Amino acid sequence: MTRPLALVTGSYRRLGGRIAVRLARAGYDVALHASRAGEPDRLIIEGLEDARHATFAADLARYKAETPHLKVQAQGYEAQYDALNIHDDQFDASEAALSTAISVAAVAALVEAPWVLAAAWAFGAFGLFLSLCGFASWGFHPDVLSTLLG
Repeated sequence: MTRPLALVTGSYRRLGGRIAVRLARAGYDVALHASRAGEPDRLIIEGLEDARHATFAADLARYKAETPHLKVQAQGYEAQYDALNIHDDQFDASEAALSTAISVAAVAALVEAPWVLAAAWAFGAFGLFLSLCGFASWGFHPDVLSTLLG
């Protein structure tokens, strides 16, 4: 039968250590964690002698020192993501405009109205413009459509 496992944080000294000992006596295997490097108190280790146990130290100061560097790195990735996302949006809007142009051109052929054909050409021109923006890495964002459509 497998014994349950308990992770006890702040367990190298005082209250956390006493909790770890009680859990060990209750039949748990215990993982001891502390925020500072060092050895657990001798009395805590003696109290765990019947239970399997392991100790882990994690120094949070190391992570606090890395935070500014990680923040700058994440902001760099954010800028790259935004730049790529603009081009993805351009191609998506281009496909939508060109599809709309084809559909409107088909309707123009059925109703034989020149102004409907002009609307198809307008959608087609806008779609081609967005495709050029995507390929040439121009910064035009197709949010014009969402503003127009509300």
